[in-house]
Amino acid sequence: MSIDRDNKSQVDKKNFLQRWIGWRAIAVFVFLMLILSPFIYRGYQLGQVPDFPEPFDQEPLLEYSIPDDENAMYGFRSAMTLYVQPTPEARELRDEIGIGRLRLPNDVMDQFLKDNEPALFVWKQATEMEESLYIPAREYDLSVSLDLVQDLREVQRTVMLLCHKLQSEGKTQEAGEWYRSALRASRHIGKNGGLIERLVGITCFQHTAVGLTEWAAVPDLTSEDLKIVHHQIQEDWMLTEKTSTALKLEYLSMMKMIELADLEGWDYYFDVEILKSVLYLKGEPGLGQRILRFYFFDLLRSCDFPRRERQRIANETIVNFDGIEWSNEEFNRSLKKSSIAGLLLPSTSQFQTAIDREEVHYRCLLVALAAQAYFRDHGEFPADASQLVPKYLEEIPDDLYSPTPAPLIYRRNGIDAVVYSVFENELDDGGNEVNYDEIVSWGNLLDSGFRIRNPFDQPLIAPKS
Repeated sequence: MSIDRDNKSQVDKKNFLQRWIGWRAIAVFVFLMLILSPFIYRGYQLGQVPDFPEPFDQEPLLEYSIPDDENAMYGFRSAMTLYVQPTPEARELRDEIGIGRLRLPNDVMDQFLKDNEPALFVWKQATEMEESLYIPAREYDLSVSLDLVQDLREVQRTVMLLCHKLQSEGKTQEAGEWYRSALRASRHIGKNGGLIERLVGITCFQHTAVGLTEWAAVPDLTSEDLKIVHHQIQEDWMLTEKTSTALKLEYLSMMKMIELADLEGWDYYFDVEILKSVLYLKGEPGLGQRILRFYFFDLLRSCDFPRRERQRIANETIVNFDGIEWSNEEFNRSLKKSSIAGLLLPSTSQFQTAIDREEVHYRCLLVALAAQAYFRDHGEFPADASQLVPKYLEEIPDDLYSPTPAPLIYRRNGIDAVVYSVFENELDDGGNEVNYDEIVSWGNLLDSGFRIRNPFDQPLIAPKS
């Protein structure tokens, strides 16, 4: 009996020990799962996105440099040390150029331009260079100062003022030379730079192109004068940097910011260390880096193509990136999970749109200049754009916005004419409104291009060149 009791006691102890260890094992397991669950969640998040390689070879961009004596930006920097900022009165008067109310000559503006003769001389010399580099790629990040680029937009407006003044004094050829320098400067501003520099260059080009269409209507210009400028503009356009260069630089700067965990400015809303911890558990920065690699690979494979071809590539459902296939649906789903990618990528969304607008305005400008040259030879604008080919244009430029290959639209309107693109709605809306100043009601611009103004108040036979 005592043996049975001993055996029973032993069994009870064993069962108790098993229960004790079992409950504690479960408790330990639950505790460990609570501790590890955020890391498991992080692993799950990262597992949803392939670990893509770098989207392009970075070394050529990182190693690129230009000697100071060949760098237009170095000359622009020298010009800014001489530049005299306008007084409030001069600035107000200068701004009236944009709304067509400035009357020249004007003593205030004359003095402002005279004060800036040394700066503008150095600036003009810099525009004659072929290469330009503001911030080397190795030093570039999202926080770099772009003060010089913004200052150059200020100088560009002053050059436009000078062009108006020269035209008012009958110095048409000299005004044309400054317009050409302004166009070259707009190419240099966005050359080998990021998105902001390129966008500033686009803005400067737009102002210059509008000024050139007005300049081309000056009566004393001959057909030969306009043909020469037409040819020069095509040469200067070759300075335009590829879209991919700006996007590559933007990618490098974004990745650098992520690697440095630069959350400057967020401390106003959150404790930065807590924010970093939360982002880490959500899979950052790895998740954002993987998404950025795919996103920029997808952009770079088509961004230098014309709009129509780019749209065709963008419609592909499956993207093959270095042997890894990923769908647009998977990308969009993953993008919603990444706080970092969601924060950074919107900055690139409108960039390609701005590039397209600039390209189509350049093409419209070529047609406008050709039509003005035709006018000097025939006393009227051509009834149809085909009359410009081949003497004034090799061909009518393609309208990038047309869903199928089609030339820009040209129409003679009384004694004037207009050239335009069907623009973003891809429809010909008649060319009644081709710039934003002409929109008579709140809404989007339907067509986009330039008015081609008659050099005279009424049709007459212009002198032959």
